[in-house]
Amino acid sequence: MKEISMEKTLSPLPILLYHDIYDNEIRTPHSIQYEKLSSQFYHLRNNGYTAITAKDLLNFMNFGNPLPEKSVFITFDDGYKSISTHLYPLLQQFNLKATVFIIPSFIQEWDDSASQYLSLSEMRKMDGDYIEWGIHSYAHVDYKTLTAQELAFDIHLCNNWFELYGIPFVEALAFPFGAYPKYNWLKRKRFFLALKLSGIKLFFRIGNRINKLTGIDSFLMERIEIVGNETIQIFDGYLKKGKRKPLRIW
Repeated sequence: MKEISMEKTLSPLPILLYHDIYDNEIRTPHSIQYEKLSSQFYHLRNNGYTAITAKDLLNFMNFGNPLPEKSVFITFDDGYKSISTHLYPLLQQFNLKATVFIIPSFIQEWDDSASQYLSLSEMRKMDGDYIEWGIHSYAHVDYKTLTAQELAFDIHLCNNWFELYGIPFVEALAFPFGAYPKYNWLKRKRFFLALKLSGIKLFFRIGNRINKLTGIDSFLMERIEIVGNETIQIFDGYLKKGKRKPLRIW
């Protein structure tokens, strides 16, 4: 595997955002069919991509640890049961990694076949070499509506949940709905300060653009949302250029 250091020009880093996976019937608006996801993962492996995690990215940013030249970052939000039944076997099959941002209050304490979300035992059965856990808020609240104090308390609840149940996690956060206070400078400053003081080291929004790493980037990363109807040609374009805005015709 070819590696490059921070001093060299890095290839852009595509960060992919998925949610649920289905076999035949769509369960959620942002689901992807199992066979289509399998085809996308095959495309990644067949074209020389190496999946990295939030820990890998933090180690690059903080310590200069090299990343593979052709890196891709696979993320899933919410913590649906299909992470265990569909995603995990595919990661093993294609030797890929993914970071799953969960909502602690949605996770079941006991196995429940009727629930669409993971249980603790299902989370514990998945090997950390393939699955890394991150935070997606405690109860999927819109962070734009919270004060800095409310935001810090939400992260506190998440941290306590992981520690209570002994689930290893990375200090990375995917904003619910991809939302954060972008336009109010003072609120935005307080927002990120509250997150950093709460121990969060890496933040993810939507944005649909490629991240260009230099080693001194801000720690706010953009993800490319995969909606499940992409052809492999379109998917390959996302990996190279992100989602380009459609041409406006007047």
